[in-house]
Amino acid sequence: MSWKETLKAHCGTEEKLEDDDPFEKLVGNQDEIDADGDGKITGNDFKILGRKSKLKKARDMKQVPLSNGKTYPQNIRIFEATLKKEGGAAGIKNLVDASKLSKKEVKAVLDIMKNIRIHKYGDIILMDGLPKGKGRGFTA
Repeated sequence: MSWKETLKAHCGTEEKLEDDDPFEKLVGNQDEIDADGDGKITGNDFKILGRKSKLKKARDMKQVPLSNGKTYPQNIRIFEATLKKEGGAAGIKNLVDASKLSKKEVKAVLDIMKNIRIHKYGDIILMDGLPKGKGRGFTA
C-alpha cells in the first residue's frame, strides 16, 4: 500500500469532537490557568497571569525586610531624609552609612525609587523640590 492509498483511506474518516468530549474540557488545575474565563487556554491567559504575578511580587517585595531589619518603604524614607540632609544629592557611600545596608541592597532600593536620578559620576540626586525644566535644554 503506497502513501497515497493510505491518505485516501484515512481521508474524511476522522471523528469530529463533540461538545461533551472530555478532551475539550479543562481538567485538574487548568481552570486556574484560564484567567479570562473563556474555557480555552490562550496567550491572553498567560499575559493576564504574568501581570498578576508581577504585581504580587512587587507587593511582596515591599514587605520583605532587608539586612537592616527595615522594609523597602522604610529604607526609602531613610534615603530621602539623607539626601535632603546632604542638600539633595549624595554618593552611594552616604546612603550605605545611613541605612546600614550593603551596596547591592542600596542599589536595589534605588531601582524602585521614582523620585531620584543617578548622575553619570555616581551621585544620587533627589528630584523632589527641583524646578521642572521648560523643555529648552539648558536654563541660565
